[in-house]
Amino acid sequence: MKLIFSDIDGTLINNKHQVTPATKEAIQHRIALGDMFIPVSARMPQAIETVGNEITTNYPMICYNGALIIDKDGQTIASQPMGIAEAESIIKLVSEEYPDVAWNVYAAREWLSPRMPANLNEERIVQVESTRATLEDVANLPSCHKTLLIGQPQEITELQKKLQQEFTDLNIVKSSPILLEIMAKGIQKGQAVKQLIDFYKVPIADTWAFGDNYNDEEMLKAVGHSVVMGNAPADLKQNADEVTLDNNHDGIAAALNKML
Repeated sequence: MKLIFSDIDGTLINNKHQVTPATKEAIQHRIALGDMFIPVSARMPQAIETVGNEITTNYPMICYNGALIIDKDGQTIASQPMGIAEAESIIKLVSEEYPDVAWNVYAAREWLSPRMPANLNEERIVQVESTRATLEDVANLPSCHKTLLIGQPQEITELQKKLQQEFTDLNIVKSSPILLEIMAKGIQKGQAVKQLIDFYKVPIADTWAFGDNYNDEEMLKAVGHSVVMGNAPADLKQNADEVTLDNNHDGIAAALNKML
């Protein structure tokens, strides 16, 4: 059995947020031969399933960049949430000082937000609906796997600097000019990939990973065969075992059909 890890946005799906027929067929072929497909994303479980379920069922997944790891039967293998008090403090600060920035709090399969226009756009992209919530609702959560802030680039840049100074024990990174993702310190895809490789006891030589951006870098290093998409930054391509076509031109299918 080979383990095939894949990032979602910019990798598994094209710019229309779709899995192309050729990519779907190539992955399904590998699954039929006994290999295991494992999506890896900053998304919540349901938002991974809207993509993964187009390809197969009963697959493991790495959610929130590794803050939550789930096996093929939906059972939790590992969970590393941030403190709920920290999430409360961040949302209070955002609400008071940046009222136009939309906040989102994720806890396992729960997604709380004030459902501002930016939240609704995120819902459209991932095809999952959030629960309308207030700061008090956040305080009642048992944990928080991720806090996501959506705003204008200037506001997001300011917030990143401010929050990094105040919350030094959290991982605070921009996943795009308008998105700021906040998770527990040490969360990264590479560590989660290593945990699943150990969990399924598969030799490193039989592991593959597909990615398109810098947050995939540690994941690509953690496997035996790293494949970078054609739409990835040039310096990321230099360190990959293979560079394939971009996400709009069946890059995963091309690599799987060629190398496996």
